Amino acid sequence: MSAISASRLRPLIGSRSFYREAVLVMLPVAGQQLLNSMFGFFDNLMVGMVDAATLSGVTVANKVFFVYQGIFWGITGAGGLLLSQYYGAGDRKTCQILFALQQLAGLLVAIAFTGILLVAPEMLLRAFVSDPATIAAGMGYVELIRFSYLPAAVSMVSLFSLRSVGQSKVPFVVGLFTISVNIVLNWIFIFGKLGLPAMGGRGAALATLIARIVEMLFYLVWIGSGRTWFTWNIAAARGAGRKLIRMVADKTFPLIANEFLWTMGTNMLFWSYARINEYAVPALVIVEQSMQFVYVMFGGMSAGVAILIGSRLGAGRFEEARRNSNQLMFMASCIGLVLMIISIAVSGVLPGFFNVSDELRQMATLLIRIQTLFFIPQILYTNIFFVLRAGGDIPSAFRLDAVYTWLVPIPLAILIATVVPLVTPVSIVVAYVITQFMLNAKLALAFKYYAKGLWLKNLTVEHNHDQDHDQSDQTGQPGNPSPSISGIS
Repeated sequence: MSAISASRLRPLIGSRSFYREAVLVMLPVAGQQLLNSMFGFFDNLMVGMVDAATLSGVTVANKVFFVYQGIFWGITGAGGLLLSQYYGAGDRKTCQILFALQQLAGLLVAIAFTGILLVAPEMLLRAFVSDPATIAAGMGYVELIRFSYLPAAVSMVSLFSLRSVGQSKVPFVVGLFTISVNIVLNWIFIFGKLGLPAMGGRGAALATLIARIVEMLFYLVWIGSGRTWFTWNIAAARGAGRKLIRMVADKTFPLIANEFLWTMGTNMLFWSYARINEYAVPALVIVEQSMQFVYVMFGGMSAGVAILIGSRLGAGRFEEARRNSNQLMFMASCIGLVLMIISIAVSGVLPGFFNVSDELRQMATLLIRIQTLFFIPQILYTNIFFVLRAGGDIPSAFRLDAVYTWLVPIPLAILIATVVPLVTPVSIVVAYVITQFMLNAKLALAFKYYAKGLWLKNLTVEHNHDQDHDQSDQTGQPGNPSPSISGIS
């Protein structure tokens, strides 16, 4: 029996050189994801030391940035899957065009969101909560944080573009320095240190704004130094042929729609929980923030999967891509199990850092433990989603993420929040278990789409056949060995 089990597991275990490459790609990416998420975490952690109303206000205000981030995940997700494939094909010119297109799109989105937050910030906050103290705290935060959207746009496109061509070390160092700036400034502005007045949530916004500007300046200098695959020649976007523009649009708009609907769906879940019990909002915030460390590991590993698999697809090595994706999912499941054990062990400690009642701390601890039970299906689903995206199977990814979310768990959560209380009292814990179970039930559908193999596709071949594209400027062809990802700083 053990021999049979070992024979089944053998194809899921890669070589030592493969794991070395995977770790060298995934660790910096996961680390960068962790640092990026820590912006919000330390804001919420330090604000949570003030009082529950300020914590809720800042969290609700950040729901707008969560939607904004979702749109950027769509823009950079589409750009990233194409960048990794063209990087695998050695086509530097097209990579620069894609980078320029993403920067232009990012700036337009940033301007639009900043304008919305200048015109109607309070209306957005009232969509989630009605408590005057919470809204007042949120408004104080929004008045400053809205100006951070533009520098964040430049940084996010730069970060994800560099990562897509395997250049993850510099973004990690930039993220480490920037989060250090954010923590120090949070301490100064929120609590009123070094002779300055205590600003509470508004201080957190000011700290983040300054940190975002510092982060942007780093990317402006580094990319401008000429040591990456990109330059600040944004005019290069004009060199995109009709077929490349069409391919970018075909990948970008569905991904933006997917990420927008997914983030809005997440916000709808939050709204449903708040509708059931608005007093429980700080506990939900604690769960969100405590789980960030795990989710960014999931996201970082999965983004690393997209880079590894995308470069192989761009080089035309389909069987290797399939085999490696299976091996990476097995590795991710093992990591998910370890993280599950660790999370359960520390679930009673993390809520203690927040200045909330004992009842809210106990509720947060219970919800964290419930959430850990879904770690393995979550990391498997995330890996499959990124593999589908890496191969350009956007329709399947869209059906899994956006369509399923809005057809199953969201209507169910709204029903529990609005209709069921008319018949019987609803526990926030019961509602949380039901919605989380339904969210993760889509893993079965994800495996079905993965098995179809529609993601085993070399997208560079389509573009390289375009007569509008200048072949003489390419430095490599599909089918050539992909550049060494692990060797790039």
